[in-house]
Amino acid sequence: MRKKEKSKEKLLEEVTRFPKAEPVYHSQKRMLDMMSEEIRSAFGMIIRMNRLLMATSQSQEQREYSEMIRTSADSLMTVVSDLLDYLKIEAGILELETLDFDLRNTVQDIVHALTAQVEEKGLVMGCLIHHDVPSLLRGDPGRLRQILRNLIVNALQFTIQGEVGLQVSLEEEKEIQIKLRFDVIDTGTGIPPEQREVLFHPFHQGDFSIPRKDRGNGLGLAISKKLAEMMGGEIGFESEEGKGSTFWFTAVFAKQSTGGKRAVISPENFSGQRVLVVDDQETTRSVLMKELNSWGFRPEEAAKGLEALDKLRKAHTIQDPFAVAVLSREMMETDGTTLGRQIKEDPDLKNTLLVLLTTQGRRGDGKLMQDIGFAAYFPGPLRSSQLRSALVRVLEKKAAHQDPATPLITRHFLVEEKKREIRILLAEESMINRKAVMRTLEKLGLRADVVSKAKEALASLEATGFDLILIDGQMAEKNSSSLSAAIRQKEWETGRHIPMIALTRQPPKYDQEEIWEGGADDYVTKPIQPWELIMAIERQLEGILIGNPPLDIFAEAEDKDVFDPSELRQRLAGDEALFRDMIKTFQEGAPVQFEKLKRSLKEGDAAQVELRAHTLKGIAMNIGGKDLQRVARQIEAAARNRDLPQAKKLVEKLDWEFARLEKALANL
Repeated sequence: MRKKEKSKEKLLEEVTRFPKAEPVYHSQKRMLDMMSEEIRSAFGMIIRMNRLLMATSQSQEQREYSEMIRTSADSLMTVVSDLLDYLKIEAGILELETLDFDLRNTVQDIVHALTAQVEEKGLVMGCLIHHDVPSLLRGDPGRLRQILRNLIVNALQFTIQGEVGLQVSLEEEKEIQIKLRFDVIDTGTGIPPEQREVLFHPFHQGDFSIPRKDRGNGLGLAISKKLAEMMGGEIGFESEEGKGSTFWFTAVFAKQSTGGKRAVISPENFSGQRVLVVDDQETTRSVLMKELNSWGFRPEEAAKGLEALDKLRKAHTIQDPFAVAVLSREMMETDGTTLGRQIKEDPDLKNTLLVLLTTQGRRGDGKLMQDIGFAAYFPGPLRSSQLRSALVRVLEKKAAHQDPATPLITRHFLVEEKKREIRILLAEESMINRKAVMRTLEKLGLRADVVSKAKEALASLEATGFDLILIDGQMAEKNSSSLSAAIRQKEWETGRHIPMIALTRQPPKYDQEEIWEGGADDYVTKPIQPWELIMAIERQLEGILIGNPPLDIFAEAEDKDVFDPSELRQRLAGDEALFRDMIKTFQEGAPVQFEKLKRSLKEGDAAQVELRAHTLKGIAMNIGGKDLQRVARQIEAAARNRDLPQAKKLVEKLDWEFARLEKALANL
């Protein structure tokens, strides 16, 4: 016994003589990270291979089996992801990311992602983000989406008829941070008193009268509670049995800094820079190689991880290293994340800037990519302009000797950065109108230089380059036409056209010719309505920089721009039979064209998208559906330019306008 005790003491002395290899925290974290990566990689492979299988010629029975594999794999992936998240939370090792993001885009993303489930149950879903809620925030948008998805899916599970709504309001605002409240409201069955005490406990699945497949895995609410607390907030609910429930949570976010402008790298800086493209898909490599060549890079390609490492090492040996490596995550032999680790662990290659492209993003990817050392990360379809912007930014960081992985460059990062770069000049005499315009711009994440006199407007144009001008139509010194003409005269000298929107008190039909002759590209009538100003700005900036306007602003729109029956009757000389016939023709033909448009877009056929959008534009024009006509025209232009990602984004707005027009026609 004594010998055994002495042995233990000696062993303890020997162990404590050496430093611990790793704290328990890091050991647990590494284990769960490895488990997560291994399990998700395996599931990802199953899902990708099944997707390829479904693209082949199959019998009806085989297609049904493939669809069952897809839905089962997706469900199992959700269960595993939730379980791993819960284990990390319980172990105290889950970390939140801190990224710049647009709140309205984030909320709308999750609402749009759940649209199919809402429609499948025959429900209605509304979204309201209050006007005083800022858009540009810093925090973890992925975890915010996770909580919102859990609460909305929970509401859908227990709602048989009626609606589910989401509201976002400002709870508290300080100089550098805000607290927001999110309410998910449903008209469902409500929560029985006996279940309320255990509602946020893990593996609790609520009402067992609901089919098993609709009850979820019992972890969603428990995870949401922990995440809300980690984000500096809390979670709760109010419910009345048989009438519905409201689940709410609060969260604290930092405000984004709006100061400072970065230096811009010119295309000349690309000349001579070597870029390695690594992807086992030949088509993808070919596209990237052509684009990189056109931008002035010296690109090379590799189809496998070992080939990529060999090329990187040879380039280092001859002292002509690759500046950037663009890696695909979904490679069969060595995936992009593994290859990225190998590059960063090699002393000779660790300074190579890494960009990861992947077809599907995963929760927590941002932190993982930063830890590995990636400088940029892009899930889903990537525009060439976004890749070019990402390369610009990572090379700027390298030139400035900055950490390439902080902050991680993502699609959201580039969008918000581009918004901050837009320069707007607001020339408005009325203080009330200036405040109204600035409030709307802030909600879009845009800023403006503000002047109140024509002389100041001209002086500002002399000193600064602007991308858009908002101009008062009733300034005391000069009217809208003469000031616009003076601005256009200066443009004629420089050769650069700046879009100009007139803010006028005159009714739209009063004298538009005077506005156009003065040089304005568009106008908004006073008192200024936020939705009207947003649509005008979007028309002039082509919708690319702003994205989808907030749903709460769209809700303020008046019906006259959706459909004006008196205008159509006047155009038809009061022929009521013809009026009814045209409405019927639209109701029968427009949905068909709309479905063909969406199908062509899904197939990636730009020519057919352009044709269907053109046809839909004509149908809308025939009955005076101005807003629908305008969005269809934007889709037509995007398809003509072969910009299908932009067309896809606009189709969501077209869907909204189509629903508004159908509602207006149904109310006749």
